[in-house]
Amino acid sequence: MDIGGTVQAVADQLRQMGTGLDRAEGGLGAAEASAGRIASTAARSGFAAVAVQLRALADRIGRARIRVVGVHTSVDQLRAAVDGVPRQGTPKDVVTVVTPLIARASKVAAENAAVLQELQKVEAAVAKVLQGGQPQQLIAQLQPVRQVLAAVGQGALGGRRTLEGLIGQARRVGDSGAPVVIDVTGGPVPGVVGGGGTPTIHDSAPGPASPPS
Repeated sequence: MDIGGTVQAVADQLRQMGTGLDRAEGGLGAAEASAGRIASTAARSGFAAVAVQLRALADRIGRARIRVVGVHTSVDQLRAAVDGVPRQGTPKDVVTVVTPLIARASKVAAENAAVLQELQKVEAAVAKVLQGGQPQQLIAQLQPVRQVLAAVGQGALGGRRTLEGLIGQARRVGDSGAPVVIDVTGGPVPGVVGGGGTPTIHDSAPGPASPPS
C-alpha cells in the first residue's frame, strides 16, 4: 500500500481544485460587474423594471462568489489535513487520521453543489429577465464558472473515494498485524525492503517458525 503516493495524489487534486476555484471567483466577480452595468444601461433606456431585476441578479451573483470563497476555504483546510496524514505508522494511525477527512470531503462536495445549483437558477433568471434582449453575454460569463464548479465537485467526490479506499487498504493490512512503513523520500528506513526508488511494504511481524528438520 503506497500511502505516500495516494496522499500526494489527493493533495495534488485539491490544489488543482483550488486553482479552479480561483478562476471561478474571478469569473463571478466579472459577471457581477457586468450585471450591474447592464442594469444601469437598462435604467437609462427606460427599462426600470428590468434594471431592478438585474441589480437583484447582480447581488445573487455576488453572494454566490462569496460562497465560492467559502468552498475554497474548505478545500484549503482539507488539503492541509491531507498533508498531515502520516506517511509512516500503523494501519490504526492511518484509519484514525483519514476517517475524519471523509466527512470533510463530503462537506466540500455539498457546499460546491449548493453553489452550482444557485448559479443554474441565476442563469435561468438571466435568460428570463433579458428575454428579447441580449442575455448571451452574461450567460457566457456564468457558464465557464459552472463548468469549473462541476469539475470541483467531481474532484471532491473522487478524493473522498480515494480516502475511503486508503482506509480499506489500511484495515486489510491491519488484519495481518503488519505495520505500514512508507518513506516518501525513497531512502532506506526500517521495515522497508530496498535502499531507494519505489518503497516496498515489508511485513516486519515475524512469520511462523520453520519446523525443525
